[in-house]
Amino acid sequence: MLQFIRERAQSWIAWVIVILIIIPFALWGINQYFGGGKELPAAKVNDTEISQQRLQQVYYQQQQRLQEMLGANYRPEMFPEEQMRRQVLDGLIEQELLVQTATDSGMRIGNALLAATIHNVPAFQVDGHFSQQAYETALRSRGMEVKSFEADLRRDMLTQQLYAGVARSDFTTPAERLAMQKLQGQQRDIGFMVLPLTDFTAKVQVTDAEVQAYYEAQGALFMQPEQVSIAYLELSAEQIAQGIKVGDDELRARYQSNQANYTAPEERRARHILIQVATDADAATDAAARARAEKLLAQIRAGASFADVARKESQDPVSAAEGGDLGFFGRGVMDKPFEDAVFALQPGQLSEPVRSAFGYHLIKLEAVRGGATKPFAEVREQLLAEIRNERAEQQYYEQAEQLASLTYEHPDTLEEAARQLGLTIKQSEPFTRRGGPGVLANPRLVAAAFSEDVLARGNNSETIEVGRNHLVVLRVLQHQAEARRPLDSVREDIVTRLRRDKAAAAANEAAAALLQQLQQGTDPVLAAKAARVKWQRKDGVSRDDGSVDATIVRRAFAMPRPQEGKPSWELVVTAAGDMAVLGVYAVRDGEVVDGEVGAAGDLERAAGEAAFAATLASIRASAQISRPARPQ
Repeated sequence: MLQFIRERAQSWIAWVIVILIIIPFALWGINQYFGGGKELPAAKVNDTEISQQRLQQVYYQQQQRLQEMLGANYRPEMFPEEQMRRQVLDGLIEQELLVQTATDSGMRIGNALLAATIHNVPAFQVDGHFSQQAYETALRSRGMEVKSFEADLRRDMLTQQLYAGVARSDFTTPAERLAMQKLQGQQRDIGFMVLPLTDFTAKVQVTDAEVQAYYEAQGALFMQPEQVSIAYLELSAEQIAQGIKVGDDELRARYQSNQANYTAPEERRARHILIQVATDADAATDAAARARAEKLLAQIRAGASFADVARKESQDPVSAAEGGDLGFFGRGVMDKPFEDAVFALQPGQLSEPVRSAFGYHLIKLEAVRGGATKPFAEVREQLLAEIRNERAEQQYYEQAEQLASLTYEHPDTLEEAARQLGLTIKQSEPFTRRGGPGVLANPRLVAAAFSEDVLARGNNSETIEVGRNHLVVLRVLQHQAEARRPLDSVREDIVTRLRRDKAAAAANEAAAALLQQLQQGTDPVLAAKAARVKWQRKDGVSRDDGSVDATIVRRAFAMPRPQEGKPSWELVVTAAGDMAVLGVYAVRDGEVVDGEVGAAGDLERAAGEAAFAATLASIRASAQISRPARPQ
């Protein structure tokens, strides 16, 4: 269909076809045209859908975290998009399963616990106390909203609650802990000799006939995969933003009209004492709670320390230990009656008993901060970035349409689009279907480069989204079909392979002969001397001994205990490819220490992890999980 339109792009019939397509899109939208207007969910877990939007949001957040962790070492090709999306979706499905299970089990995360968790995050604090402004700024910098963040955090805490309930319910028996201590502290007396592979490599000869035979028999190893090199145009909002000029007058006008955005919200630091009483309590219970609050208020007015009374009498499990200190907070955080009372006080002033959904509070206002507007110089760069990004995004969408139209109307060249949009045509090095560096790692870009329309017919590709507000259009410059590389170009590689294989076989044969001698009782020192290698004896080797090759140590602890005073013998291939003959002479179990928590803790953690994994597997097996196919 597309080829049919391309061939008639300059005729009236093309415009008829385009109009027939555009009218339904304009009236009902593209989703209606393809699927009745309802976007397919990314997955469905029992009766709950995980939306494509949610998947995309978490995918971008994961990308951002990886970039922050790796810094300058981050490269997009390290994390293939499709693979990463699958992993993110698997995580969302797992989380939804756990949330459903926790909720069905009666688990809940209360508002007080959620608030306490948020208040204790260092990134949300200023001078050691929670700051509403710092909280909102930190979330905004990551493109997150307070409401959605708190909902996500509540879900995470709920799954952690379930995990703790399962993992910490497992236990280990005294016999298991005893066995673990013996194994962890075990030591072994060993002896070994190493036959270096290089000693045998130097003696090996490889003939031309062997090279030819290997080349014919293993031809698949030397295939040069199909490759293309491409020319392409990149359009990104970030690139556009860099070229946008904004004058100081405009920046100051934006500052004046949006000063509220640059005014730090007022925050107040308060202490409180809570006397708990339910909202539906009877009149007598409510009156008793109020009377107790008034009695405590009288003590404070008589000279008692508010903080000391809070430590002794407050029924708030979070703040009581801190003398009732709630730190700094802004509006919209606390229960409304409590908030209204705090913001009506002057520093140092005490409130009368205040009734909230939690009970009666006595409140003392400690300090007030915020409310000041940042000067223009301090927010100038922020204003500049805002205006640039707004204009860049608008220009990006306009130019994206132009790019799509121009490269479609001129399917055999990128030059017209580059000229009209002021873009530079870039060229790539040859790459295979596995992709290349940078944008060439994007699977959609690679698929387009090797598609029939682009590769076989020589057309420009459609616009390809390779990132947020980032498009690429490409065409193939050169194509190289799959072919076997000439023998001369791989000869050295084949010689190296054959020499290594022959040397390994010779080393294995020599080591097997030594093993047989040792098993028959030959003195290992004499056997090593005859083989012109070094015999090494090391007693008291532990599992983490770094003075011996790690492969030898691992094998030594996997070998059977020696019987009747005779060493156990085995052959070992080291990480370097050398052959070793290894003997275990003695095994001494680790010392058992009463009350030792290390081994028991490790064992119990492992048991808890295994119990949780089994629980999750059971939950998944009994759940109804579907992943509708993504639209092509």
